[in-house]
Amino acid sequence: MVLVLSAKTRRGLVSQAINLRQHLSSHPEQIEEVAYTLQVGRAELSYRLSIVAMDSADGLSKLTRFIESEAALSDADFSTGANELNHVSIFTGHIKGSKTEKMSNEALPKLLTLDNANRVAERFVKGVKFNWNLLYGGARPNRVVLPGYPFEQQRYWLPKDQVTTWYDADNFSNEQFVEHSFYENLLDRVLLDDLDTETVLQLLRKD
Repeated sequence: MVLVLSAKTRRGLVSQAINLRQHLSSHPEQIEEVAYTLQVGRAELSYRLSIVAMDSADGLSKLTRFIESEAALSDADFSTGANELNHVSIFTGHIKGSKTEKMSNEALPKLLTLDNANRVAERFVKGVKFNWNLLYGGARPNRVVLPGYPFEQQRYWLPKDQVTTWYDADNFSNEQFVEHSFYENLLDRVLLDDLDTETVLQLLRKD
């Protein structure tokens, strides 16, 4: 499976990797759901990381490898993805501007196989857009609640008594909680100018 992360900065990408490692450590059984949620439930930003993982243990090992090695990569090595991490199915990239390539719906199912997972991961960090749902057909994994985007800005929280007047976690089903978290994260990113209108509409259509 292919784990994909993206952020507006390298520091944000590392923070996401750390958060994902912590989540997978606590929920190793969710590896397929995590991969799917990252693929279809997150905006695709300019700094990118993709990891081909056989299972949770493999994913955790490679996340750790990236976290420990990232600081040693030059900007050029990080941006082009031409670095030693490629040899262990870890790919990095920096998309400059808005230039991307869209994978045709016909080619995607043939490419998204175990043998070609590295090619998928490599193309993602170079800016290729995938319709990930084509990989799963009618048997799509459930989305799960993942750590939110690590905003590099100060956030302000409402007092707890004000929050509970409209949101009571005890009265939410698991499905409602996942949906609520998805939209809450989306709203946060809009308010902080992290997402443009087109990206928001794309995410809502996917949902």
